[in-house]
Order: sequence, then C-alpha cells, then structure tokens
Amino acid sequence: MLAAAGFGLMMLLGACSTAPPRQQAVSDTPLTAPPLRPDLFGAPLDVPRVEALHTLTDAQQAEFLAYFSDPVRAGQKPHARIYGYLERRLGSFTYYAKTLAAADALDQNQGNCLSLALVTTALAELGGVDYGFQRIRNRPVYESRQDFVMVADHLRTRLYDPTFIPDPVAGRLTRPFIEVDYFPERGQRYGGQVAGDEVAAMYYVNLAGESLVDGDLSRSYWLLDAALTQAPDNPGALNSMAVLHRRAGDARTAEALYGHLLAVHGDSLLPLGNLQNLLRDQGRLEEVAALDVRIRQLPVRDPYRLVEFGMQAYADGRLQDALEYYAQALDAAPYMHEIYWRQAMVHHALGNQRHADALLQQARDMAPRVSDQNRYQAKRLALSGVLN
Repeated sequence: MLAAAGFGLMMLLGACSTAPPRQQAVSDTPLTAPPLRPDLFGAPLDVPRVEALHTLTDAQQAEFLAYFSDPVRAGQKPHARIYGYLERRLGSFTYYAKTLAAADALDQNQGNCLSLALVTTALAELGGVDYGFQRIRNRPVYESRQDFVMVADHLRTRLYDPTFIPDPVAGRLTRPFIEVDYFPERGQRYGGQVAGDEVAAMYYVNLAGESLVDGDLSRSYWLLDAALTQAPDNPGALNSMAVLHRRAGDARTAEALYGHLLAVHGDSLLPLGNLQNLLRDQGRLEEVAALDVRIRQLPVRDPYRLVEFGMQAYADGRLQDALEYYAQALDAAPYMHEIYWRQAMVHHALGNQRHADALLQQARDMAPRVSDQNRYQAKRLALSGVLN
C-alpha cells in the first residue's frame, strides 16, 4: 500500500485497520450521517450474515471439541486449551491478504489477522471462554492496487481465564489472558478495545475494498451498507463509502461523507487527504491550502502519505509546502532514501544546487540497492553540469 502520486484514493480497511485518532475536539452530540445514493448501485445484494463470519462447519466443530474435551487436558485452563489448539492446528497457517471467514480460514489454512480473530472467536464461543479484541497502532501496511492505496493496521484477540476470581486483598484484580497475535514479536503501540460489531464492520469493509478494486461497485456498496448497519460511525466504512460514491460520479455525497467522518472522529490523515484530492480536482485550491494547514497540525504522521502530499505540493508549484512535508516524513522515517531525493528535486527547482547535490549524496548513501545508488549518482553527475 505504498502511497504515491497518482493514487488519488486512499481506502481505510478493517483489521490487518486503524481508526483515525481524535486529534481535535468533536461534538458529543450524535451527528446524522448524510443520505447515501443506493440508486447508483443497483438492487440489494446478499452479503454474508454476521453469524456466518465466526461459525465453523460441523466437522471443524467436532475436531475442536474432541481436542478441547480430551481428559488428558483436564488440568489445563479452558483459555489455554484453545490457545494450544490454535498453535497445533494453525502451526503452518499462511498469511493471506484477503479476509476469510472462520470456516474458510481453517479449511484453507490461511488468512489475515482479522481471519485469525474470527477463527479465535469461533473457538472461544464453542469453549465458553470470554474474549476481546485490541487494535494495534503500528506503522500501517500499504498496498497499491490499480489506482487505490489500501491502508491496514492490526487486530489481535485476547482469551480470558474463565476460572479467575478477583482478590482485592492480594492485589489480583485484572483477569489473566492469553493473546492470539499474528505478529507477536514486533514492536507494538496499543490502541483501544474493539467491540464485536466493529469487528464485523471491519470484515465487510475489507470485502468491500476487494470488490471496489475489482470494479464491482454494486457489491462494494452493499457490503459497506452492511458495515454501517453494524457500526454506523465506523471510520473505515465511512471513508470507503465516500471513495465509492466519488468513483460512481457523486462527488457531492462523497464530500458530505468526508465531512461527517471528520466531524465524528476529528482530523486524521486519510480522510483529509482524500477530501483534498476531491477539492483539487474541482479547482477549489483555497480550500486545498486550508486542508494543508490542518494536515500539518496532525501529531501522528505517516511518512508515505506525507511523501505523497509533498509530491503533490511540488507538482502544484508549492515548493515550500513540499519541503515541509518532506521534512515531516524524514522525522518519522529518516531511513527512507527516496525522501532525500525528493528534497533534492525541490532545492534544484529553487536554485539551491549545492544543497540539492548534498541531498542526492545522502540518498545514495542511504539506498540499500545498487540500482538506486547508481540512479542517484547519475542524477548527481547531471547536476554537476549545473554546478560547474
């Protein structure tokens, strides 16, 4: 999902998804979402039922319950038995970018982190164990597909010890749990707890994103409609619904949806960037510049999206804005050699040739691939004609 110029639309997926952080005060009064345009997307289509997302086949249930109820494991706590089954059954589980329901993920032995969460949910319900979901706010994963940039974060599941009894005297107040995580070894920044209806919405949002990339606007709409039925303020569903309406030619509804999303959740990079692209295409450049100010005030910045903003500012001739975006991107990811190169392009356009040369040398020194090193060296040689 590497953001780049030319990718006009950013899709916010569900898990393996991140909800925009609330960066400014927003109203606590319930806000009414703008009306949608189902007439643009054909007759309603059947979508998977919520219950089917975490329902296993009879054979899968029987296999799990035989393991779970085996007397040899009677000494294990129930949540530990579920974790043990997952370790044994999914030891060769393969990461697969598409989102699968629990039964399909078990059958195919593959899926993404949301698929794993649905499998864990199904087993926990069969075993009578409480569970919960937690969002992990790491650097998002990016995937470019056609003219979309798909953005996804990470979700994991907690299995709680059903035998736990709080003991305030002994200081034991927090229920023990086991975490089921696709990537437990990576550095993690923890987000909030995620409710079950939000998880279902994430599933529908992910399927809708896949349908939109495939050009099936009708199916994408009805999946997003299902997502909003589960969680009316889900940021991924609102953002994706705005992207979908714009793709269907209804920029007015798209703009209203971006505005509603920002009013409910506060400023965040993804909807602000998408709204900025919409306004730019309409020639509303003063409003584009106003959004630039809001974007630069965000405390959480993704370097890839900032590079895209810098590239667009450069293309618009807003060279100082471009330099500011690139500087912010470097603060977040100083290892990205491409940023030094893009800074060099701006300084070259400003006439700062020696500074541009120094930046190209930095880009060459940071680049791990020989092909990139040679490319930057060639640009330095071309620039040397200007310096001499």
